Amino acid sequence: MIESHPQSKNKGQAFAMSFTSELRENLPYIALDLPLSVYTQDFVHATSDMVPIHWHNEIQLTWVISGSLEYRVNNKTFHLTPNTLLFVNPHQLHTSKTIDQDTHSLCLNFTDSLFIDYIQTHFINPITQNPSLAYAMLPLQPNQLKQLQSFIELDDTPFHHLEVINFIMEIIEQLYPLTKEESKPVNKKELALFYAMIEYIHSHYDKQLTVTAIAKQAFTNKNRCTALFNKYASTSPIKYLNNYRLNQAKDLLLQTSQSVSDISLAVGFNQLSHFIELFRLNYGLSPLKYRTFHSKTIGNDAIEK
Repeated sequence: MIESHPQSKNKGQAFAMSFTSELRENLPYIALDLPLSVYTQDFVHATSDMVPIHWHNEIQLTWVISGSLEYRVNNKTFHLTPNTLLFVNPHQLHTSKTIDQDTHSLCLNFTDSLFIDYIQTHFINPITQNPSLAYAMLPLQPNQLKQLQSFIELDDTPFHHLEVINFIMEIIEQLYPLTKEESKPVNKKELALFYAMIEYIHSHYDKQLTVTAIAKQAFTNKNRCTALFNKYASTSPIKYLNNYRLNQAKDLLLQTSQSVSDISLAVGFNQLSHFIELFRLNYGLSPLKYRTFHSKTIGNDAIEK
């Protein structure tokens, strides 16, 4: 099944990205008694692969193996390239997408329970409980790049799991000095409001939504709703809604044989002409041509009705 999400692999096996209704990502751990997740992601630029806005309970380290990603954490946007490791603290909203080429990445996710209490208290907690440290970009040394390369096809043995844990400890040492730096903390109240509105859009995108209806879910007004979307998503509420609808439509075009008009209605567009116009503006092709082109490219036999 073709998805607009990147293909994710854990222990060489593909798995589908999964999110709760609260936008939390569900991650596969290496073992039941080891809160560590190691997986790769393959982003195909031709299908505009992206990871939707989400968060997780784990600390995340992301390395771009090849290519580049546009990353957004809370209200900050930046590019991630192979010479940098991205650290993201738990409970931070983030999303990523390709820029101009196919991209391959490696993710390491872990909880503080991976370490003994002493390490948690004196090294992990100062990082995860620092309200000013949502994320950090760490330059990678040649030996670290070599270590990360060895994790791409990680052998499922305790010894190799230990190698990953040792690497993580090395990164924790690099992160620790950042806990002493002063910066503006993340506004948790604002993020909670934004969470509520995003969750509502993801659950009701097929309905006829207005900015007022979206704002109501966070017990706020239209102006603040718009301001929060501009701050944390760099777009307006309606543009975010339409982009989410278009992303769902893109999946349906590649995964089903539904007609363009049926797909338009299924994702919340009442006017077919408006749907086709927005789709063309976003992806450079009409929905029908997009389906035909990518069906040939990926060997999909979906036929437009």
